[in-house]
Amino acid sequence: MDDFVVIGSGFGGSVAAAELCAAGARVTLLERGPWRDTLPLRSAGVPSRAPLPAGWRLATHALFRVHHRRLPGGSLTLNRDGLLEAHLGSDIGVVCSSGVGGNSHVYSALHARPLRTDYWDGVADGIDRQSMEQHYEAALELLDSRFPAAPDPRTFPPAPWESASAPFVDVSGDQALRWGYLFPQVAGECREVSWRGVTRRETDFRQEGMFGSPQGGKTTLDFACLLPAMRRGLVVRERCEAQSLRRERNGGFEIGFRDGDGRQRTLRAARVIVAAGTLNTLRLLLRSRAAGGLGPMPALGTGFGSNGDVAAAYPVAVPGVDYAAAGVYTRLFRHRDDVHGPIFLQAGRGGLDAMPIGKRARERQRGNLFIAGMGIDAADGRVSWAGGRLRIDYAASASPVFQRIHEHLATLGRLGGLAPRPLSGLLTVHPVGGARVGRSLRDSVLDARGEVHDVPGLFVTDASALPAAPGSPPSLSVAAWSRHVARGCVR
Repeated sequence: MDDFVVIGSGFGGSVAAAELCAAGARVTLLERGPWRDTLPLRSAGVPSRAPLPAGWRLATHALFRVHHRRLPGGSLTLNRDGLLEAHLGSDIGVVCSSGVGGNSHVYSALHARPLRTDYWDGVADGIDRQSMEQHYEAALELLDSRFPAAPDPRTFPPAPWESASAPFVDVSGDQALRWGYLFPQVAGECREVSWRGVTRRETDFRQEGMFGSPQGGKTTLDFACLLPAMRRGLVVRERCEAQSLRRERNGGFEIGFRDGDGRQRTLRAARVIVAAGTLNTLRLLLRSRAAGGLGPMPALGTGFGSNGDVAAAYPVAVPGVDYAAAGVYTRLFRHRDDVHGPIFLQAGRGGLDAMPIGKRARERQRGNLFIAGMGIDAADGRVSWAGGRLRIDYAASASPVFQRIHEHLATLGRLGGLAPRPLSGLLTVHPVGGARVGRSLRDSVLDARGEVHDVPGLFVTDASALPAAPGSPPSLSVAAWSRHVARGCVR
């Protein structure tokens, strides 16, 4: 029997597994997706790797699974080695990833603390901003998070909203913001470098995007966190999807999972850390509770939020400018009056060279921009399990942040003469909550240690555990929370 089984290898699972192994615990990690074929993993000799979706592979390797109420059984698996999973509901759509390293393959790599400095204060006895700060700093060091130089305005000219009279503030240079990229040391050169025992190539943002980092320019959890943990004894079982949890009479747990050959298998562990990503964690906990394997958890599924995500195309079409080469670090800004957000990430169309489009279309897109708005939503949605299907109830109208975001996008349009075009429908890549930390069993699922109130030995460390929407990308907060929980388990 293992000391711990960790389910999921995103920021919640990888960081926890690494901390537990460093303390000498016996840990097995289950990840439903494969190792990805990247330069760092090839250099480390990882034998079984699935390709990232690029070029023609976008058609075959982009989507792992789609969930929709009209599909037979509620879901359709398209490619077990696919990178992205889509949950398409009537109220909201959610996109997440699949693979060893979790969302670190597809996120923007912006590392930011919550927009409110008091985010952790008053949540539960035993945690506050001071106690969590050490974990934020440790996560930044683990991810080798860096401060990049600002884009050269001669190469990447300012957008219209950046004029002195505009009502927006550029916060790109804020010292609280860092990025998980290996930035080129020499402009225009992307060199291969040795980094913590693996080979990486400095970031070429024309190759970087939401479909992974083939050359390792983005710091992903598979080589930054899991490979070192494996040298300390971590067992990673890829292509193994957890399907059930049952607490045994002796206090341990039985974990049911399907392996890469489709066989139903079980593991036993003294304690379990669930970090399968917000919706998959909620699905596993809700389904296991319905089957009688776990305690009541009366607040399970409540407090679900979208982190105020709104994505928009900004077709400025500046001739002769290659915003794609600037990647994610083009600008980060907010309205002067909105100290606590929303914030807007303005980026070039990164990853263009990996897209299966014609040369002429690719060149047209180089001068266009993309804007991702996010902020603190009400996080008052609910996720439930009925008839063998996951249901998400979420009303954007309950969150004023969405109206504020759309107002700001309209202002950008007036300043530049061309309005950003928000994507149709509500879609988030930052789902949070549903298994929140808090003070009591009545209004939360977890205590300050990350342990389920009424299921001793069961912990949750992904974004479903967050007490509220951080308003910034949640990855750094999830990593900090995961470290906090893991450290508490081995004291």
